[in-house]
Amino acid sequence: MTKLWLKSFRIKRYRSLKDVTIQFSKDCPVIICGENNIGKTNILRALNLFFNFDKDIFNPAEDIPYHIYHGSRGASTNVELEAFFSDSDEKHTKIKLRFGIDEVRYFINGEKVNEDDIKKYLGQFKYFFVQSSNINIPELLSSMLENEGLLPLDKKRKKQTESLEALDLFIEKSKIAVESIEDDINDYFAKFTDFDGFLKGKKIKINFAEYERLRDALKNIVSITLQDGNTNGIVSKGSGAQRIVLLSLIQYIANKSDKQVLWGIDEPEAFLQPKLQKKVKCILKDIAKKTSQQIILTSHSPHFIDLNQLDNTYLFTGKLEPKEFARKPGEVFFEMSAIPDDSRNGTEKLIKIKEHLGVDNSDSWVLFPYNVLVEGETDKKYLETLIKKMDYVLPNILPFNGATKVNGYLQYLNLFSDELPFKPEIMVVFDKDEAGKSAYNSLNPSKYKNLTITKLYIESVYEDVENGQIEDFVPQDAVFDAVNLVLRKEKYKKISKVQRQNKNKETYKKHNILKYCEEISRSNNIDKEEIHLCEEGRKRQICQKACELMDEREESYQLSERQTSFLKQLTSCDKDKRKD
Repeated sequence: MTKLWLKSFRIKRYRSLKDVTIQFSKDCPVIICGENNIGKTNILRALNLFFNFDKDIFNPAEDIPYHIYHGSRGASTNVELEAFFSDSDEKHTKIKLRFGIDEVRYFINGEKVNEDDIKKYLGQFKYFFVQSSNINIPELLSSMLENEGLLPLDKKRKKQTESLEALDLFIEKSKIAVESIEDDINDYFAKFTDFDGFLKGKKIKINFAEYERLRDALKNIVSITLQDGNTNGIVSKGSGAQRIVLLSLIQYIANKSDKQVLWGIDEPEAFLQPKLQKKVKCILKDIAKKTSQQIILTSHSPHFIDLNQLDNTYLFTGKLEPKEFARKPGEVFFEMSAIPDDSRNGTEKLIKIKEHLGVDNSDSWVLFPYNVLVEGETDKKYLETLIKKMDYVLPNILPFNGATKVNGYLQYLNLFSDELPFKPEIMVVFDKDEAGKSAYNSLNPSKYKNLTITKLYIESVYEDVENGQIEDFVPQDAVFDAVNLVLRKEKYKKISKVQRQNKNKETYKKHNILKYCEEISRSNNIDKEEIHLCEEGRKRQICQKACELMDEREESYQLSERQTSFLKQLTSCDKDKRKD
């Protein structure tokens, strides 16, 4: 049979999904994340409705958006689900199901067909929908075991040539036949539980009830539970244990099925500890890659986000809009829509996902696929402010807290990256003072095999500034204005307009700007104690005020071509940026 693939799935007017298209991959799970109660699970429900096309699943009052069903009742009072398929011969097929209040209409490649035609095509697929809540896992386990899991046993029974003369003999032979099923499921269970925890080493056991005579109701013959030292049924086990047994059974069934399998899993992290969440993520990814079973899941866990494959990750936000309709004068209906993120590239999307999940720089989120390392917090603050000012894509900027510490920090990142599924790119930016030059020369990128490293110096506004630092890159007026705010607070005389202009004369052109400000302040305030503007605390204070000024007065601090070119260089290593 020719292999089929779901390439994309479009959902129109289904619950909170106004018009959403999800692209699928052959070998990578699709991840849906976003706010609570905006309808992420509705994507999985829509797939369930589409592949089962059961009229009993469709409830117009719930599934057609509230404002349409109760408000407009116009021509669009229906749900449209459209799937685009491709096969191994590159033949494409588009299937559309239109669910109205009173009927369901079916279309293949734009032509109206009957239900039998749809069943013949979609019958090649098996969609498993695993909900995170409102689900009776023991009941689902029993149903799946009865309807799908024991199919290999039926095949073994057909091969038997001798008749079964007694029920006891049949049960004994059935137990032997089931052992291979039990072993296969336990192989998957072991992969999920290979960690130091309560479930390690435990076994799933398929139990046979005792009967005097054989009946056709298989569900009364066998059940599935976890053999963990007691004989209680699966219902008595913890929620996490039940869920792992369920995932193990589904994986077994999927590998035995002769249909194209799709998984829709709602919050697979539910009831699982973080280490087990990582394990589940790796196994699901491995399933998609090796068996080509297509997987779509919703998640609030950072452990399921693949930092290097964000094309398959969707971030949704909620949008609430008031609607009024002619047939309901005086009434206001609210349209709730789940809106997919429109980030320009992967880095921007990743930053939004990180903010949404509330993830700090821990675990695998320290490094993005592309990163910029700078000497200190002031470098990071200045560069982030200027990059946002230019509306460039903000890279992941990490401070290594002093030029002398760069090699130690890179060694840590190199060890950290050993288990990452990608090789991080790192742009290391140094000041051009003595410490920066020494660190630049000592950095050997080839020492760090898990990282791709590029090194460069911070630019200065003027090329021949000596000992250039980040303050020499920032617009001069922003630094002068920030310094004057500090001086005024300390009741010192400010740097005058003429003195600011003198900075660019030949005498002072090579001076570091903060050193120049110190010299001018000293000469302006000879009757006061010298104020040290180059001390770390003062530099942070000046940085904070300069960045606030650049945010508040965007038009006042224009960047030169030299400055914008350098900022572009910091973002140009981003893979998405290279496409521009």
